[in-house]
Amino acid sequence: MKHNKIDLMIDLTDNMNQPTTCPICNSGEKIKNTMIQIANGNIFFCNVCNGYFLFPQTIVEYKGSGWSESRKIKWRYDVQRANEFAPAIKKYYEDQWNQPLKTVLELGCSTAYMGIGFRNIGCDYSGIDLDTDSIEFAKKNEIDAHISSLEEIEKITLPYKKYDLVISSNVFEHLKDPILALKKLKPICGGIIIIIVPNADGLFHKLSALKTLRKLIQFASRDSREIVYSIDGYWHNVAYTQNTLKYFCEQVGMDCLKISQISINDPVFGFVQPNKTFFYRFISHIAAILSMDSQIILIARPKN
Repeated sequence: MKHNKIDLMIDLTDNMNQPTTCPICNSGEKIKNTMIQIANGNIFFCNVCNGYFLFPQTIVEYKGSGWSESRKIKWRYDVQRANEFAPAIKKYYEDQWNQPLKTVLELGCSTAYMGIGFRNIGCDYSGIDLDTDSIEFAKKNEIDAHISSLEEIEKITLPYKKYDLVISSNVFEHLKDPILALKKLKPICGGIIIIIVPNADGLFHKLSALKTLRKLIQFASRDSREIVYSIDGYWHNVAYTQNTLKYFCEQVGMDCLKISQISINDPVFGFVQPNKTFFYRFISHIAAILSMDSQIILIARPKN
């Protein structure tokens, strides 16, 4: 078929705005444009893994987010949270699996404040994160912490070859290749792995697809960045459903022990970014009634 210059420009533009593969499962089939526009792109749905993603992706520099600096400022508060949540996690683990929790690996640990909580209850803790400043801060506080991506975790030397608990809270939505990351984590998991991610079917995510509401939130928060499928509002280019996480387990060869919805104020696993404001609690209560909680928790273990 012969194209003139104008036709060719249209063809190229269309191809540039259409993803060829899903960034969550790497499949090139059954990708649907939801026609919801956000952050200078469209949200696409993948029928293979049931995940949502933004295309074209918005590149956001994590170091410019202010997250690391805010965690240093709130160190005492974070340690207080660690001393609250670590015993709750340990109790949950031991009650559910009737075995002691001795070793913990946290993925995306930030300043590794949870290490203080686990150390105080007799657990050996290791953390990994990509942010150099956060890891240096953790080491100054005598916490075992390492700089690494999840996809390249085999390149670092950890104190243990296997950990009783591998936990990742609000990390997988940042990854470029989540299935590869899970494959790399599987040999390290000597007990269970817990993955917590924002829920693409949650009420907050559905509301964030409304352009008018996004603009109001931007105005109220005085932040010009676009909301991209996240609890805190920013930085995430992929979002998961419960079926996405089940798909992960099938692809990697892990037993899905439990998968359910939780709030960011969950009393056991809400240690990353709890929000105690009346407005959030009120909306969260409505979300729970509608079975549209803000996060999903997956508990899995390697198949024998």
